[in-house]
Amino acid sequence: MYTQIKLDKSRTLRYTVRSLSRLEEEMDKPLAGMNFDEIRIKDITTILWAGLLHEDPTITVDEVMDILDNHEIKLDYVAEKVGKAISDSFAENKNPKKAVVER
Repeated sequence: MYTQIKLDKSRTLRYTVRSLSRLEEEMDKPLAGMNFDEIRIKDITTILWAGLLHEDPTITVDEVMDILDNHEIKLDYVAEKVGKAISDSFAENKNPKKAVVER
């Protein structure tokens, strides 16, 4: 599932197992242990970065910060979008589609 977000251009957020793993590695803490009430600005941009990796595997956290600064993107907008995208990625995994077996 993809979540649309308007940054420097229209982009999509997608959190895969690989991008979530890279996110945990980059933040040096498990996603399950994150306290979203005490989230830092670097955390928000790092979470955004992980959601953009499917579109651009070479993008860096610093480049994401530049996009936010250069286009005056509000952090509450970003937080709302990444929250929805992450929530959707977990919901998607909880309800796997049944496999169809051809006979």
